[in-house]
Amino acid sequence: MVRLRENQKLMDQIQQQYLYYDFESILADMPKAYRIAGKSLCIDSRYEEIRKWAQAPYTKNSFPFPAAEIYAKDGTRLRSKGECIWYNLLQERGILFRTDCEVNFVDQNGNQKTLYPDFLIKCLDGTLIIVEHLGRMGDMSYAMGFGERSYWYFQKGFILGKNYFVSSDDMNYGTDSQMIFQLIDRIEAMFYGF
Repeated sequence: MVRLRENQKLMDQIQQQYLYYDFESILADMPKAYRIAGKSLCIDSRYEEIRKWAQAPYTKNSFPFPAAEIYAKDGTRLRSKGECIWYNLLQERGILFRTDCEVNFVDQNGNQKTLYPDFLIKCLDGTLIIVEHLGRMGDMSYAMGFGERSYWYFQKGFILGKNYFVSSDDMNYGTDSQMIFQLIDRIEAMFYGF
């Protein structure tokens, strides 16, 4: 009886440490495993090239910051709580990006528009992702501006949920960090090519 209890205790300990090797489990753990292994594994020519792109000087949005002073972990000033959550999580994951950078668009009629997406991400395969966090959807002009930006993004092939991701505050300006976290999981898989 004592031996059976010891065997059961040992089996319980093993069960807690057992890693599942089915395809879905491996796929789900890949980005996490990549982070655990450290950024040293990411240091290849593509990652370094994109790091240089992200750190190179670029034209940023000159629109004044709101009265609230919101700063990321590294001291970068941002425009909203939601952008701050995005910024910190993207950096934590090693995803390279530009924030509030100028992007020029031309539609099929030759009309031009300059926009400043909250985040422009360049993946290791060279594809681009745009991220917008909407903080004031209760403001009609702000909401209409989002519609116009989405039109221009669509003209350049940025499709919502594919390479264009949007999060938003609720009507009481509450920010759902879990929603942002889930979107970043998807973006991380795209960035690293998993």
